[in-house]
Amino acid sequence: MVLKRERFNLEQIATKNTTKVLRFLTSKPYLAFGLTELSEELRISKSNVLRILKVLRAHKLVIEQKSGKKKLFRINSEMSLIKILWDLFMSEKRYNLPTSFKNVTDLFYEQVKDDVELFILFGSVAQGLATDESDIDICVVSARV
Repeated sequence: MVLKRERFNLEQIATKNTTKVLRFLTSKPYLAFGLTELSEELRISKSNVLRILKVLRAHKLVIEQKSGKKKLFRINSEMSLIKILWDLFMSEKRYNLPTSFKNVTDLFYEQVKDDVELFILFGSVAQGLATDESDIDICVVSARV
């Protein structure tokens, strides 16, 4: 039996608004969102969000769930492409950090990277809302005790 695979081309998911949807859903992998919620959060029309979700669902990058009559959408974190996109979006955040925060974060990461399984920057610095008085919120997960 020969399996027919639908061709996949990054241009199908590489539009500005599709990237916004993927970035948002990837940043909240355990949450599901309704169409209106996504539209308002991302400031994209409902019809455009729906069109984007249809393409993402066709490629199994987004999962559709039902909650009563409402359709909810969440990222399919089991897909290898989503893991790659998550890494890319995290690199993008790190690259766009203010220099003073980036230097401190890089220095700390270099000291712990060999023992770390997961290094997450969150809070105001990660959101790009930090001021000179902001602290740096980092979650480090390691198998070592």
